[in-house]
Amino acid sequence: MPLKIGKPLLAALIATGTLLGCATGEASKDIVFSADSKKAIVVLGWEGLDQYGGTSLRLQFRGTSMLGPFDDRYFSLANGKGLIERQPTEYFVAEVDPGYYVVDSVDVRWSQEVIVRMCKGTIKFFLAPGKVTYIGNFASTFGGAAVKSAKPQPQAAAAKLAEFPHITQPMTVATVSNVPYPKREDCEI
Repeated sequence: MPLKIGKPLLAALIATGTLLGCATGEASKDIVFSADSKKAIVVLGWEGLDQYGGTSLRLQFRGTSMLGPFDDRYFSLANGKGLIERQPTEYFVAEVDPGYYVVDSVDVRWSQEVIVRMCKGTIKFFLAPGKVTYIGNFASTFGGAAVKSAKPQPQAAAAKLAEFPHITQPMTVATVSNVPYPKREDCEI
């Protein structure tokens, strides 16, 4: 029986393919970052990776306005360490454009890639220029269609940040909001 791909799924695949081609990824260990930077640093932990059992994981983030519609900003973070069950919690540090963001999707690769949009709810956070912001620890809900906050681990996040010796700004903790996923054609559930 052939697989039928509807317009919403096809749009999701095309959009994700576009995003994956321009992903920013984790910051270089020798990045120089200070208070006068025009960029922002985000630090976060993603938990429960041992539940996926896949070979790789990519988190997609989309820029949004304060009121909700998407804009042209985005970044993604990927686990490049092989089998993801080896790291039940992964910490990420990335240099990104400042502004509001939401978690857009979680992409997991087994024998094929599975892309899960956060259609049932996501988190929104703000990143200020010249600031290092820990947004917390997060996980996908069962089935993956929403993001939930996990217990913050600022010491573990600070330990990850210490791997970047030229980031001179202190780490602050963001206020994160649970929000509905911004309206999209590929989120009709």
